[in-house]
Amino acid sequence: MKTIVITESQLKVIVEMEKMVADKDITQFNSDNLNEEYEPEKLYSLEYLESAMRTAPKYLKKYINKTNVIEKDGKKFVRIPQVIYQYLIGNF
Repeated sequence: MKTIVITESQLKVIVEMEKMVADKDITQFNSDNLNEEYEPEKLYSLEYLESAMRTAPKYLKKYINKTNVIEKDGKKFVRIPQVIYQYLIGNF
């Protein structure tokens, strides 16, 4: 293992970059979101779903139907079944 010496300002830059990456991967739920009910017609970002489902069990991943991708404002969205919704809100 090699030891690298960095300055405090370099460390701050690294920490800020890591925070930016983490913020992109985390979706924060407020209490209003937790009280939402499943809406079958609601669109979810495909990028968010792929990130959120990265650690999901394999049998759940098959429920995301990527053939029905809807493009809106240059971003890709999909509708999800209730089982995926339950997984995403932690009620699975």
